[in-house]
Amino acid sequence: MAVKNRMTSKEEKFHAVSVALGALLNKTGAGKITVTQVAKRANVSRAWIYKYVGKDSEDLIRFAIEHLGQDITQRDLTDVIRSRKELVTSVTSAMDRIFDKTREYPWFIPVYYKYRGTDTAPGRLIDSVEQAYVDRQTKRLMQHFKSYDHDKAVIAAEILTAFRMGLAFSWQRGDLKKKASKSEVLASVESWLSELFNA
Repeated sequence: MAVKNRMTSKEEKFHAVSVALGALLNKTGAGKITVTQVAKRANVSRAWIYKYVGKDSEDLIRFAIEHLGQDITQRDLTDVIRSRKELVTSVTSAMDRIFDKTREYPWFIPVYYKYRGTDTAPGRLIDSVEQAYVDRQTKRLMQHFKSYDHDKAVIAAEILTAFRMGLAFSWQRGDLKKKASKSEVLASVESWLSELFNA
């Protein structure tokens, strides 16, 4: 008699829930996700999701954002920036990865704009992820632009954040795709940042 393959580790279950959430978000959007749907699709119990993920749709969305955020920022965290030119390359490469994620996770940009700035579990997590990005870029900008004090570097880092998310929104909506290929858009980003940073 065949034994059904069962997930045993917490990490396996977290991964299964993340995959199930992504598939459901891609299919139905953020407004219609339930714990029951996710549990069934991930092949884990509702009780397990209640214990480790949360009890409502906002907790599920927060979990999905958290896992996608880790995926997107993992490379950013390991980038070593030794010059303005490498800073330009890092920002452009991160933009390329975000473009790819909008295709892989079509729910990402709509969920980001739905919850950003709200006092919800997903909104607070988005704020936290953005603040970590702003903090990293602030340090990098202060390191490579001696004329930047902390306040000026924070403003520049906030502008970079708004720029990349606005560009990702325009790319996913198709506005940019009608005008240029991804490589052309990224070349323009790199050229603009190079001039801006005088790299």
